[in-house]
Amino acid sequence: MPCTVRRVLPPPLPCQIFERKPTTVKNFGIWVRYQSRTGYHNMYKEYRDTTLNGAVDQMYSEMASRHRVRFPCIQVGKGLAVGWLWVGCDGQQSCTSWLKV
Repeated sequence: MPCTVRRVLPPPLPCQIFERKPTTVKNFGIWVRYQSRTGYHNMYKEYRDTTLNGAVDQMYSEMASRHRVRFPCIQVGKGLAVGWLWVGCDGQQSCTSWLKV
């Protein structure tokens, strides 16, 4: 009887991205796919931080607290720096100020 070998993939390596200007605050948009109790969901969230790594850390902590999603159930699609910031809104519809970042 032939012996079969099961191929196992290694875990993904942690990735760290170095910014050109790590001292300036930027807005980052992150596309996320996560698994909840009811199925898979896609999400786009924006975070304000100095680096993309900091924005992803914010995203992981928010997903753990608000959506009760653990680390292995989250897939980060991509993260980009966003050029415009909506200022002074606080969830109201009457906000009209924009700021170029």
